[in-house]
Amino acid sequence: PDLMRIAALSGMRIEEICQLRVRDCTDGIFGVHYGKTDNARRSIPIHSDLKATIEARCKGKDATDYLFGELPPVPKSREGRSDPAVKRFTRYRREMKVDERPNGKAKSNVDFHSFRRWFILKARDAMHGSGGAYEPWTLAEIAGHDDDGVRRFLNLTMSHYPGAASEAAKRACVEAVRLPPRPAAAPAP
Repeated sequence: PDLMRIAALSGMRIEEICQLRVRDCTDGIFGVHYGKTDNARRSIPIHSDLKATIEARCKGKDATDYLFGELPPVPKSREGRSDPAVKRFTRYRREMKVDERPNGKAKSNVDFHSFRRWFILKARDAMHGSGGAYEPWTLAEIAGHDDDGVRRFLNLTMSHYPGAASEAAKRACVEAVRLPPRPAAAPAP
């Protein structure tokens, strides 16, 4: 459940979350140092609804300990720490009967990466109603994206001259996303 909430309220990829160490979760910021591209290395404000979760996961741990220390060590046959968590999520998703396979597809459209897509969708939708608290460039920074076509078009004007988005803009982007209320009879994972 903690992995799912962090993914839904940060937009991080699962491997990025699984690579977080206690030292990467300080001063209200996730420091992402591991990623598939240079843009994946970034800072993301910790959503206010995650504060207690992060504090509890960091309590009593050394700075070098993983935030999700319960994940097993990575064997030589795997590249990332997230494999066991991905498999557990798939089992949970199937137990909950969440399995979207249009046109007889072999794989479900719903996977752990769906939390990232959901976060970006909700942040984008909130941006349109936020009165200019943040802009698309901020959302791209939070997600660790470099959308080549759009970025090249206005890169000089929107990114190079003014620099990276402010921490206030990033926080506005992250805080704009809210989890829906839990159903009263939701089963525990």
